[in-house]
Order: sequence, then C-alpha cells, then structure tokens
Amino acid sequence: MKDTKKAGDKISRFVQGEKKFFNNIRNSLKEAVKQGAVFKEKMAEGIVDGEDQMPVGAVN
Repeated sequence: MKDTKKAGDKISRFVQGEKKFFNNIRNSLKEAVKQGAVFKEKMAEGIVDGEDQMPVGAVN
C-alpha cells in the first residue's frame, strides 16, 4: 500500500505542475494581447497627432 500512495502523490504533483504550467502560459498570452492593444493605440495616436511622421519615397 505504501507504493500505491507514493505513485498517487507523484501523479497528483504532476497534475498540479501541469495546471501551473498552463496557467502561466495563459497569463503570458493575456499580457501579450494587452501589450499589443496598447501598441496599436500608441501607433494610432502617433499617426493622428502627426508627431511621428517618416518620409516615404516612391519608386516608379
């Protein structure tokens, strides 16, 4: 019976580790999406304000 309990503990720890791992991934993705939205907003502000204009050459 001792071996059964040890195996059960290992499986339980493995499952808990998996949950933490996937929660970290999910939180990282949420943060990346937030940062992307902020970046898009900042880019839109720069275009509207006209502060960050860059000359663009046309090639014929």
